[in-house]
Amino acid sequence: MRVREIADIKFAEPKATTITWRLNTFFTKEPQTLAWIDGFGRDDVFFDVGANVGLYSLYAAKRGCQVYAFEPIAANYHYLQKNIGLNGWFERCVAYCCALSDADGIDMLYLDSGAPGKSMASYAEQVSERLTPKISRERQGCVAFTLDSFVAKAAIPRPTHIKIDVDGLEHKVVAGAAAVIAAAKSVLIELNPAIPQHAGLIEMMHRHGFVTRSKPVKNVENQLFVRDGSL
Repeated sequence: MRVREIADIKFAEPKATTITWRLNTFFTKEPQTLAWIDGFGRDDVFFDVGANVGLYSLYAAKRGCQVYAFEPIAANYHYLQKNIGLNGWFERCVAYCCALSDADGIDMLYLDSGAPGKSMASYAEQVSERLTPKISRERQGCVAFTLDSFVAKAAIPRPTHIKIDVDGLEHKVVAGAAAVIAAAKSVLIELNPAIPQHAGLIEMMHRHGFVTRSKPVKNVENQLFVRDGSL
């Protein structure tokens, strides 16, 4: 394993894993996400839901934000913790190995692969990112919380900014986060408008008092929701 430095952030890079691809595309895969984080202030609190190995969590931590990162896949969580340690940011970036959903519970996390850097996991149901049935090759035991109950149980501050990228189950995260979202300035959600649950999620965010800042999504893309007049 070697250590690579990108944007003045240290990342662990094991051989022959998806992590290398993630590091190679750091600036090109989601430039709008980096630009969004560039607007955060030192007093902001950032929740990264579906943090993977921590690229965006650490990018926000470098800006001095208080970061809470959520990643249920065991291999990803291992490298997320390692990356936080490489940068000496344990106080400003706290990681939790759990899923977030619309109810607290204990169930299975279904995986395409448990290798570091991989994604496409689903909690409690074997579905693809399009919410169609699929058979997963691997699984692990997993605990889940709603964001609202997690914040209350952990006694951590509510976020000012939230990123939600959980490969199709974003609507469940939002359904369990009414109080948390009520305190947020902006929420970045990966959406697929072809999924009825995601179309309903857009309506739900509008009911929470958010407007869409980025252009409406057509495929699987990030949609930025902001409170009118913020950012």
